[in-house]
Amino acid sequence: MDAPSEGRPADPARDLRVVREGSAIARWYLTGHDHLGDDVVDLLARDDDPVVVAALAARDKHRRFAREQGQP
Repeated sequence: MDAPSEGRPADPARDLRVVREGSAIARWYLTGHDHLGDDVVDLLARDDDPVVVAALAARDKHRRFAREQGQP
């Protein structure tokens, strides 16, 4: 199924599932989403995989910008 050009709608329950049960690759991919809940960001920041933590930190500026712009 193709996603719309603006991406998938936010799904906080799915995000938490990926953080708790997903592979390192799935967690790394999740860090690229600008609209993560604070709980998801906190869990990703404490991830066992340093690559996931680094990817999360690299996108921090984008997440803050999206929040400031009031984007969903």
